[in-house]
Amino acid sequence: MSHEIELPIDQVFSIAGTEWHGLAEHVKSITAEFLKQRGVFFPIRQGTVLNSLTDGRSFKEIMTSIQDAIALNDLETVKNEITNLGLAEIDTHKNVIADFSECRPDLVAQGINHVPLHVTKTSYEVIPNEKVHDVVNKAFDCPIVTAGTLQGGQIFFMSLDIGQATRNGPRGDLYSQYLDCITSHNGTLGTRFYDSTTRIVCMNTLRASLSDKGLLDFCVYHTKGADAALDKVSNDLSKVFTQRDEFFKNLEILDLQNCSVADARALFIAYTMEEARNANPDKEEKIISTQVYNRAEEIGSLFARGAGNRGATRYDALQAVTDCFSNGIGAGKNANRNDKFLTGKFGQAAKIKEGYLPFLMQDEDVILGHIEAGNKALALYTAK
Repeated sequence: MSHEIELPIDQVFSIAGTEWHGLAEHVKSITAEFLKQRGVFFPIRQGTVLNSLTDGRSFKEIMTSIQDAIALNDLETVKNEITNLGLAEIDTHKNVIADFSECRPDLVAQGINHVPLHVTKTSYEVIPNEKVHDVVNKAFDCPIVTAGTLQGGQIFFMSLDIGQATRNGPRGDLYSQYLDCITSHNGTLGTRFYDSTTRIVCMNTLRASLSDKGLLDFCVYHTKGADAALDKVSNDLSKVFTQRDEFFKNLEILDLQNCSVADARALFIAYTMEEARNANPDKEEKIISTQVYNRAEEIGSLFARGAGNRGATRYDALQAVTDCFSNGIGAGKNANRNDKFLTGKFGQAAKIKEGYLPFLMQDEDVILGHIEAGNKALALYTAK
């Protein structure tokens, strides 16, 4: 499943409910003590990487033979079977293993004591789940909204309400804000602390939270010096409120900049052309596709008549693009409501929404150039 919650190993906890996938355990509160008690702060063991070259016989078969020979005091067979194991140590790498033997009796009862997480170079520094919580706890005394693990214990996440979890933007529009914290034990993610409008409840929302992240984003990699870097993050996390203020200031600025329906269409067309150039610098398309044209037309309509829009400023242009790629044809022309939700949160639609605010915040002469370029491309399309 796309949520990548692998039962029975993974657990997801939420104070809001069972979440969209229905797999979260609804709890009254989530604390460090609770997560430790439920085995989310499991010990991570590091071991030697051994290869067993058994020439067709299983490792278990040979070990059983050795145990039987020991019981019979047959030392010659023991020696021969140890040789047959063909053990070879790889001293450049190590195993990273989740140890549930003392913290998850439910797994132990099913014969799951240890779960392999990663085989990595010896330079890899383990950052335990509890350490991620400790970093935030040094900066804020705040409630955890959701927390848990994904991909069979390989990824840990938390979403926290550090204050101002909801805040009004221009015209009283309501925005959600969470401090999201993630780490992986499989080499796919660094340990990250970032502000986002999306709270994490699964792998899909984790990816969405990264696309919805604000200006604050600290990343610590699993390398030497990770502990010192995490200590610095604790000191710097207080900057999150400054970054949030900057985000809302940008929204207010956009709401002071006049914009017409034609400008809103042209700006979106220019944005798609710029993104296409960035993706393929050697190929410059001067004529837009029918898909881009149709999206621009809908954005023009939403700019003037979309929910909460006045058809007057660049804030309306931003809202129109957000609406188009959340609920309109940008999220799927014939898609149902649930499919539009998923499309708007993940993939290309989410990427467009993420990039549009920085695009609109460029210098005025750059924006005017984009409007001119967008209008030219639109004129070429209509002439064709």
